[in-house]
Amino acid sequence: MSPMSRRSPVLCDACAHFRQRVNGDSRTTADRYIAYCSAFSEAIPRSISPGGYDHRRPYPGDNGIMFEMKDGKEKILALYEKITPEDRRNRVAPDATEAVE
Repeated sequence: MSPMSRRSPVLCDACAHFRQRVNGDSRTTADRYIAYCSAFSEAIPRSISPGGYDHRRPYPGDNGIMFEMKDGKEKILALYEKITPEDRRNRVAPDATEAVE
């Protein structure tokens, strides 16, 4: 993968709960995988990934499960904090009806 095609890291990339599964309905490389986790078993809400919401804070529908650092991912967390604007990370979480997109 060339440096120009890499996406920016999101908080999920450093999270112990993060998982991906193959998207059988994929039509492009951009949607080849579905990101999910312990908090969001169907799919991570887009306002978290790739939206940048900081899930170290509660989010509607997360059942109290939030970001937990995965061993060895400290540099990814630092990069997320560096490149994701603070106002984007710390915006107000949507209400429960907006949480699942």
